Amino acid sequence: MFVMQQLESSDLRIQISEWGAELQSIYSKANHIEVLWQGHNRYWNRRAPVLFPIVGKLKNHTYIVNSKPYQLPQHGFARDVKFNVTAQDTNTLEYTLESNAYTQSVFPFAFQFKIKYSLNNCILTTCFTTVNTGNTQMMYSFGAHPAFNCPMIAGTRPDDYAIRFYNTNLTHTLWRRVSALQFKTRCIFKTACYHYTNLFLIMMHSYLKTVK
Repeated sequence: MFVMQQLESSDLRIQISEWGAELQSIYSKANHIEVLWQGHNRYWNRRAPVLFPIVGKLKNHTYIVNSKPYQLPQHGFARDVKFNVTAQDTNTLEYTLESNAYTQSVFPFAFQFKIKYSLNNCILTTCFTTVNTGNTQMMYSFGAHPAFNCPMIAGTRPDDYAIRFYNTNLTHTLWRRVSALQFKTRCIFKTACYHYTNLFLIMMHSYLKTVK
């Protein structure tokens, strides 16, 4: 059992595990509702894993750097290792994963990967920072994979809920390869609100699963 830290405001109580720096609970105090999926072995036993240094799965779990093969599990290793708490105050928790002997055996780069959670009343902000601490170019990807209880309130339907994007300037995706390291982009959508039932984004998938 790994140590968990907590952030609390008048609206929300947030719990985060040092294991994977993963959110474990987003509890609405006003509505007495657990917003975050709490895991179930029959369906999916995680809650909100962070994906790094890859998102998705490699063919045969293998990739090559400088003619040497390396193996990575699906979605990388960050969700299955311990982070260190490197900053903490009343409203903020920061977790850091630094490259070590294990990470370099599967991902041969020196790095710091930081996740900062900030709570302001009813708003939880997550900030990801990656620092290349080595001397070579480091290619990577990261993703957030939270799951939410839906519907949350009795008498509501799944399509009563939506994900709202307040900064639509960021809603672009890579869609066509120009060269090995260059892609063209296009706008995903022109409105700021999409329902769970028809939301598809690059590096993000959203779907509903009925739990009995």
